[in-house]
This record gives sequence, C-alpha cells and structure tokens, in this order.
Amino acid sequence: MSKTEFSQSMHRYVGQNKFTLLKLVALVAFLLLLQFNQLVFLADWFKMSSLYLHNQSYLSSVRAVANTDILNFTELLAVTEIASSSTVGVSFFASFNVDIGNVLQSFASLLEQGIGVQLASLAALEILALLNDLSYWVSPLLFKLVLLTSILYYVAKLLLRSQSISSTLYHVGKVAVAMFLLAHIALPYSIHLSSLVSQELTQEKRQNLSNVLQNTHNELVSHKQHTDFKEHAEDSLHYLKSMTRKHITHKVSTVSKHVFTSIALNVFDLLIMPILLLVLLYKGCMRIIPVNEIYRDAKSAL
Repeated sequence: MSKTEFSQSMHRYVGQNKFTLLKLVALVAFLLLLQFNQLVFLADWFKMSSLYLHNQSYLSSVRAVANTDILNFTELLAVTEIASSSTVGVSFFASFNVDIGNVLQSFASLLEQGIGVQLASLAALEILALLNDLSYWVSPLLFKLVLLTSILYYVAKLLLRSQSISSTLYHVGKVAVAMFLLAHIALPYSIHLSSLVSQELTQEKRQNLSNVLQNTHNELVSHKQHTDFKEHAEDSLHYLKSMTRKHITHKVSTVSKHVFTSIALNVFDLLIMPILLLVLLYKGCMRIIPVNEIYRDAKSAL
C-alpha cells in the first residue's frame, strides 16, 4: 500500500469513526483530569461530604436515644428482678397483693422486650451507617470504573472489532452505571430523605417516649448511695409498696406503650422509609439517565 493510499484509507477511517474518536478522546481527557485532581469541584461533588456528615449525625442522634433507653430499661429490669427475688420482695408480693406481683412480673417481661427492641434498632442503625460509609467511599471508584469501561469499549470498537469483547464491555458498563447510581445517589439520599421525614414526623414522638421512660426510671429506681445493689433494689421496692395499684398499673402501661410505639417508629424510620426511598430513587435515576443511551453505539457494534 502506497503512502497516498494509506493516507486516504486513514482519512476514510477517521471520517467514518470521528464521533467515536471524539468520545474516546474526551473520556480519556476527563479521566486524566479527574485522576490528577484537576476537577476539584467535580471531586467535591462526588465525595458529597456534607450529605455524608448529615447522615452520620442523624444516625448518631437516633443511636444516642436508643442507648439511653437501653440503660434505663436494663437498670429497671435489674432492680425489679433483684428485688422480687430478695426476702423483702417475696414478703412484699405475699403481704401486699398477689395481683400486683403478677403485674410487676409483666412489667419485667415488658422491660426485656424493650431492651430487645432497642438492640434491634441499634443493629439497624449500624447497618445504615455502614452502608453510608460504603457509598461515600465507593462511589468515586465506581465513576472511574464507568469511565474506564467506556474507554475500553470504544477502543475495542475502533481497533479490535470483536463482538464478544464489545458485548462483554457493554454489559459491564451497564452494571457499573447502575452500581454508581445506586451508591452515589439512591443509597445516601434515601438515608438523607428518611432523616428529613423522621425529623418532621417521628423525632418528637421518639424523644417524648424516651423522656417518659427516663421519668419512670428516675421515679422507680432509688438514687440513694448503696455499695450493695441488692439494697439499692430493695429501696426501690419499698417505694413500690407505697404506691397504689392504679399507679403501678399506669407505670406498666407507660412501658408497654414505649415498647410497642418504639417498634412502630423503628420499623417506619429504619426499614420502610429507607427501602421505599432507595427503590424510588434508583428507579428514577435509571429513567432519567438511560443506560442504553450511554452505550447507544453498542448494538451496532455487536
């Protein structure tokens, strides 16, 4: 092939593939600029530090309330169990009222359930915190993977013209885009929007429940200085003995309300809202950013 023929062939090749070449050059330049921190504004957008910190702050505040409730539940339960198994406790149940003794046993059972509910909420909070950390760390890497896959796809299309390689890169690219949208937008914003909904609908209820439990704890648990926890519990039981049946039943009702309302709030805040928003945001992203058009030349390459 002469020099002229080669030049004409290259001219035709460039003319036929000029749009693909332009895309390839643009993608390579963009990836290099991003890699060497020349696009600071874009790098900051990918990190989304303010959103990440807001999510962490929200999860920490809910975790603090749950930890406080667990401590109150645990001390109330310990006092109830030690007092009921002590000599003064047995005497109290026998001489005061057997029905009241049964009510207090129900009270202890509710306290155990309350601890279980708050432990479950802590587990859910830790999972959300880990997912928030993961999305913050992995989304910039996924975006670079999307760029790299696109570059390799166009290189394969221009040079290799292999159907199997183009097909593989096409599907890998689609998966990379979907994962990026999930990690960068759907997941962190589902937690963020859940926190906003929680602040408007459930935060006040959650705090009020915790305050009522704290008041119940302060009222029933003796604050006298004892080296022996058994004496501490017996003092609390003497206080119970001075209470009316109606008052004791009211305390049981208060704890019962706390347990079952906490279940409802935790299911709503930590399960229903994040999952619902995650699904809606992901589907919305996939509709707004059609993956097939990002790799719109793939079908013609196969």
